[in-house]
Amino acid sequence: MEVTTQKLFCSQQDDINLLGSAPECELWLMLEYSQAWGRKVLTDSNLSSPIKDLFDDFKRQFPHSKLLFIKQPERRSRESTRFYISLRRNDSNCLLKFDLNSYADLLELDLSGICENPEHYSAHYDESTLALVCTNGKRDQCCAKFGLPVYKTLQNRFGESVWQCSHFGGHVFAPTMMVLPQNLCFGKIPVAQSCDIVDKVARGTIDARYLRGECRYPKPIQAALQFLRKETQNHAIGSYRLLNVLENTVEKVVVEFQDCANKAQFTVSVAISTSDKERVSSCALIKMYHPREFSLTALEEKQSATKNANERKLLPV
Repeated sequence: MEVTTQKLFCSQQDDINLLGSAPECELWLMLEYSQAWGRKVLTDSNLSSPIKDLFDDFKRQFPHSKLLFIKQPERRSRESTRFYISLRRNDSNCLLKFDLNSYADLLELDLSGICENPEHYSAHYDESTLALVCTNGKRDQCCAKFGLPVYKTLQNRFGESVWQCSHFGGHVFAPTMMVLPQNLCFGKIPVAQSCDIVDKVARGTIDARYLRGECRYPKPIQAALQFLRKETQNHAIGSYRLLNVLENTVEKVVVEFQDCANKAQFTVSVAISTSDKERVSSCALIKMYHPREFSLTALEEKQSATKNANERKLLPV
């Protein structure tokens, strides 16, 4: 009798938890590059050494930044090359768009100046919401196999604001997507739900079912904010801001958030542990790992001055 075995892709493992799994990044550079992508897109690209050095130097200056390659097969006939910068400035998200005549134009841009003073480049502001779907099969097969159907569905609906992108972390969560400049990361996205996820972000809300996290925060704080949103059922983008990190260890994080609307303050305590269950880290490299897990241990609300500021109550968890 012939026995066949079906390949298990790393993102098809059972019970993969999205909570607090988004890449930690405050600043994104996105460069259109339509040639083939390698496993390490910048290193393996045909870009000139001065341009590679430009991005390497930028990474050293802005360590919490990431460079993504993006592409749209539909744009191959375009004469210009698209370059985006997404950042957060003065508690607001900002997206800037540049159309380059050639990659050499990058050497004429003051990338540090743009990121430190984006208001001086207001002519390049872009009000779009970008959806970037990881499809880099050279990094992991899951990203191409499961990301491409999501990309095609979104591209048919939203057109030029949807891009294929290189690896940003977390192929076990494929299909996975960044939405910028809101800096939200989603994973395990059903094709049928993909357009609704982007629609909600454009309307100012988050579909918590597929949220990996808000990238501007470290992973444990991402998890704390997701717990807070679940308890309060407030999924509006920008509804909370981080006030303080009261405790931050390998086993626990305690943070304070403020509701931007009514000024109520919340203290969220999250326990950090390591799962007993082993998982495969990728399709290409059969390496086992034990993922971190987050659990809510306490959530307290402090009312604003107009609502009895001295009152504190423990919310059920």
